[in-house]
Order: sequence, then C-alpha cells, then structure tokens
Amino acid sequence: MEKALSGKTRVQPGNANLFLEAVRSQTDPGGCLYQLSSSDSGMDALQNAMRFNLAVPFLNEHASPLLLYFQQPGLAEISNGQLLQSLLLKIVDPPIFWNAFQQAFRDDELTLDGQKAFGWLLLQLLSLPPDSSASYREDPNLNRHIARLLSSNDIDLRTLGHRVKHATDSEAAPKRDTSAFAAGSTPGGRHDNDFADFREIAIVPTPDEVQSKDPPFIRPSDFLRDPDTESSRVTIHIDNQFRLLREDMLYELREELQLAMGSQKRRRATKITGLQVVGLYLHETQLRGKHVRRVKCGLQLECDEDLAIYRGVNPRRRAKHIQDEKDFLRHQSLACLQSENEIIAFVTIYRDTTLLAYPDQPIIAVQLEGNEGILKTLQKIKKCGDLTLVQIDTALFAYEFVLKALQQLRSLPLSEDLLLWNPEHDVPKELSFLDRATPVANALLLDPRCDLKPILRLKDEIQLDASQSEALIAGLTQRVSLIQGPPGEFDLVAVAQTFSVLIEQF
Repeated sequence: MEKALSGKTRVQPGNANLFLEAVRSQTDPGGCLYQLSSSDSGMDALQNAMRFNLAVPFLNEHASPLLLYFQQPGLAEISNGQLLQSLLLKIVDPPIFWNAFQQAFRDDELTLDGQKAFGWLLLQLLSLPPDSSASYREDPNLNRHIARLLSSNDIDLRTLGHRVKHATDSEAAPKRDTSAFAAGSTPGGRHDNDFADFREIAIVPTPDEVQSKDPPFIRPSDFLRDPDTESSRVTIHIDNQFRLLREDMLYELREELQLAMGSQKRRRATKITGLQVVGLYLHETQLRGKHVRRVKCGLQLECDEDLAIYRGVNPRRRAKHIQDEKDFLRHQSLACLQSENEIIAFVTIYRDTTLLAYPDQPIIAVQLEGNEGILKTLQKIKKCGDLTLVQIDTALFAYEFVLKALQQLRSLPLSEDLLLWNPEHDVPKELSFLDRATPVANALLLDPRCDLKPILRLKDEIQLDASQSEALIAGLTQRVSLIQGPPGEFDLVAVAQTFSVLIEQF
C-alpha cells in the first residue's frame, strides 16, 4: 500500500485485489482515508482497482468489503465529510464500477453484505451536494432500488431503504454533508415511522422502529437556548417533548418484549401460538351518545386448538367464563404478532367475547393502525406460516392521550416566560393584585406570620412562616413562579392550601 501511495508501484489487474486487501487491513480507518485522499497516486490506484474486474465474485469478495470498511463510525465527519465524498466519487465517476454494481443488485447476485454495501453507497451518493447528486436522484432505477431494499427480510437493509427514501423525499439536498451518515443528526429516515414532522409519527410503533439500531432524534437542551431558534422555539419544544415521551414508551415496550420473548429470566406475558388469519374483522360503527365512533379494521386469528383458559370449564359456560376473565387478552391492550421470532406487526386486541367463546378453535380479533399498517401486515402474513400473539403489558393508553394532545398542540401558555425569557434583558412582569387577593397580600406584607383564617373566612387556622409568605406573594404578583420545598425545610402543603382557597374564591 505504501508503494502504491507513493507511486513506486503501479496497481494493475494482477495486484488490484491485493491492494484492496491492504487498504482494508489498516487498523486506523480514519488515517487510511486521509492517506488515500492526500495522494493522487493512491486515489488513482483505488479507482483502477475497483474497475479492472467487474465480475460478481469480485463485487462480493473485494469491492463490498472495501465499502463496508469505509462505513466505520466517524469517517463521514472527518473534514465535514469531504474526504469520504471525494473517495467515493473517485470510485463511481466515471460510472464503470457503479453501473456493474447496480446491475448485480438488480439481478439479486450480491450477498447480504454486498447488498448492504450497495445500499450504503447509494445513500452516500444521494446525500452529496445538489450538483454532484443530481444524476443519482434522477436515475430511473432509483425507485426500484428503494423498493427492493424496503422489501428485504433483513432489518439492516430495510433501515437503509428508509434512509435512502428519506434522502430522495427531501425537497433539497442536505445542507450538511455528513447528515446522511451522522446518526441522530436530523429527524426522519431511520425507519418507517420516523419523520421530520413529529405530527406524522404514528403512536403505535412499527416492527422496524422497535428493532432499529439507530439512535433516536432528540435535540439537546442547548439547542432550545440558541438565539437562532427563538422564532420556532415553541414548536421545537413541543416536538422534543413528544419524542422524549414516546422514547419512554418505547423503552418500556422493548423491555416487555424481552420478557415476553424469553431473553430475560422473568416472563409474565400471555403467549398464544398456532394462529392463522381467517379473515378481516369489520365491526360495525358504534354510537356513543351524539358521537359516532368508528371501529378500526382488523384481523381474525383462529387458534389451532382450544385456549388453556377453558380447561375444565363446562362448554355451556364458555361465554360467561371468558366474560368474567377480563384480564385475559384485555380489551385494547397492546400485543405483537410474530412468526418464527420475527415481529410482523404491533396490534391492539379487540375483545370480542363471542368469537373468543367459539368451541375448539376460538378466534381472536386484533386491530391494526392505518391503511398502510394493514397492507404491510397482510403482505408479510402471506409469506408466514403459523403466527404467535404475545400480549404486552405496556400501558399504551397511558401515553396515547398525551402524545396525541402534543401532536394537536400549536401553542403553549406562558411560552414567553418559560421558553423565551432572557434573564439578562427581560425584567419579570409584576401583576397587580386581584381585588380579593389584595387583603391577603397586604396582611402578609405587614406580618408574614399572621393568621389568614379571618381574611379568607375559613374554619381552620392558616398561619405561614416568612418563606411561605414570600412564596405566596410571589405567586400572586408574578406571571410565573417556581416554588420549591425541600423535605424538612419547607412545607408546601400550607402554601398549596392557601392558593387553592384563593382560586376557589376568585
């Protein structure tokens, strides 16, 4: 390699494979990238070595391992990605190697590692500056490549497919050259439920999302304090709160999945095996007072044998028994459908006791999220044998209402004080006392320890100390106050009771 970089040895068809092996045997990928990009002889040697032999065995055994070598974490961030970009452009321009690589991918001749190398290279080319990436974005084969990646059984290939699709869906090329590779740098493209607009994210997760290895997109607190974000700070804060809360939900869900699938010692989930899809579940619209509530479309899953919960139960009492056992397959609880330990979909259980009470082969009704979720699930089920339903104890409903409320939120009360207040320039705004609060405030200003019972016309005595009185006055005169009471040093109960009385009287 040193001789090739210095120009003392010329890379030819006879020693091209040896040169590529020498490159990827370097223990410091960053140093290797720098050496190659700093040497005209080295870049020419690499270009020639990648196009002397375009046969499928070469693509799988030499070209793909080289590309995988340059996927090492951190390489795309060296010199803001310019070194890696120049190296990749040297390989694909002119497109002698690239055309052969594309053809092998289309013909399904690449190994799994070869496909991953192809998907990664495609992503990098689409993420180049506009002038350099235009020809790759306009390639008529691009949509076929994306569809092939997204339909793969391998989660890493599907993840690459989502990232490639996200890169092509962007209206303009990324401003930062490293954004395609730097994990966590931008929202969208990690999986099929990752979008730049958090309002497009489905509350119920997808299998690819739960299995994704990429870190989630979460903005650091410093980002909110950046003066450049002031105009959009409220929207950014709501976005961040949504993503943070949803990550809490996903953490709990992943932990429950590990328990249910036996990767941890403790197991407590209901698991039903040997299920077959026998039809769609199309329940009639339900009326709730004046409101019409449409029930989601779902699937009917038929058991291959009777459920264990019916053992020893009189056949005539099956319907009553399943109605009484409400904790078994709880209504609207979260579950996942699996086939040979692969997660097919996350579903919610619709507890139709009539179907569950069927003799010998009960039927379980489950609901799916959205039309796209139904189509994806049906496509996967076509390729599967028996299904397994695993009930998950994560209380999805506890998160769902808050997450949906955040998606609908467009503004925040008191945002000027909580998010946009600058302690160096903004003076806290004082409010004038409300008429009924004036006697309370005046009494406390004269004597912080006075009894508020006669002023508030209460049965019980309310007597505050100096710090409690100060907190109460602050709460009555400022738009926003933070009142903290460390255990043993400050009793918040008395202050809270006083505020409660004042609010009721106002």
